[in-house]
Amino acid sequence: EMGIDGFLIASAAIGVVAQRLVRRLCQDCKLEYEPTQTELDFVGWNLYEGNKKIKVWKANEKGCNKGCNKGYKGRMGVYEVMQFNDGIRDVVNRNGNKAQIRYAAKQAGMIPLKDYSLMLVRDGHIDLAEVIRVTLTDEGADKLCPSCKNVIEDDFLKCPYCQTELRSLCPGCHIEVQDNWDACPKCGTNLRNKNKEIGIKPAEDIIDHHHHGTQNHYHSATGIPIEQTKCPTCLADVNVDWETCPYCHTMLLH
Repeated sequence: EMGIDGFLIASAAIGVVAQRLVRRLCQDCKLEYEPTQTELDFVGWNLYEGNKKIKVWKANEKGCNKGCNKGYKGRMGVYEVMQFNDGIRDVVNRNGNKAQIRYAAKQAGMIPLKDYSLMLVRDGHIDLAEVIRVTLTDEGADKLCPSCKNVIEDDFLKCPYCQTELRSLCPGCHIEVQDNWDACPKCGTNLRNKNKEIGIKPAEDIIDHHHHGTQNHYHSATGIPIEQTKCPTCLADVNVDWETCPYCHTMLLH
């Protein structure tokens, strides 16, 4: 976003730290409560670790005589530390997008800001209201896959990590359709029993369709693309560990 070439950042940076200040619950008057399912879905969390249910606390708005302010007493830091390794440097060097860099960082062990704050909720230091207020602002909130909770982009058709369908496509013309449509408005295809996998194009079809005039992009013996960072169909930047292109549903060859 700053217009700096990726290779300059990859060679110079050793890490990136994000931090927020959250209000700490008063330990003398905090109240145990049951979060609503809407709250849990919004932060992408559940109340169980294995078979053990987590206790969740909230601020007591009435406060107490121990020097708190409406149930809060003091502040504490919430941190996200991304320490560069070879995998992250490789993604940055290739000018990877936010989702690709974030995924590489999580694979390297980075604890996201929201996850760290939820650990503080679990330990009774802060409440969910602070998580939502501080770490899930409209500007900074990440869109997550509903199944695997990895970061995805708004224009993804399918999660590249777990293959969950994020949008419905017409099996005939592959335009985006709504779940309550009985027929495609463009080609008339019956949508009542549409196959959810029809958006994925087999690798053989990709080679047959794109091989003409583009042999330099494929290995002559195996048909595997030489450049693994571009989708062979839409040429969008893709991560090397993605199985399908999230933009056009093309099956990626690795």
